[in-house]
Amino acid sequence: MGLSVNPDDVDGFAKTVWHVSDKLAGLRMDSVLLQGAGACEGTALMSGLRAHAFEQQDHVTNHARRLDGLVDELKHAAEEFRRTESRNASRLDDTGKQL
Repeated sequence: MGLSVNPDDVDGFAKTVWHVSDKLAGLRMDSVLLQGAGACEGTALMSGLRAHAFEQQDHVTNHARRLDGLVDELKHAAEEFRRTESRNASRLDDTGKQL
């Protein structure tokens, strides 16, 4: 039993991952945490939020980059599948038999 892959489905999934990456990159966790710190003036929570705001933004940015890399890999895989299918199709005769 062979594995069937629809490259259009792979492209669709890549587009979904790209949208997630885009939304994730737009979160601006540093701003969220710094605004939270501003609401807690004079507390230990304020200093903790400020101390970790940019570190957390770096984590979010790295996740978005990894998702972008996954999108590239998915698109490459779909294209490779299309090329392979195209080469195989060119080796079939008019009745669909392999040459």
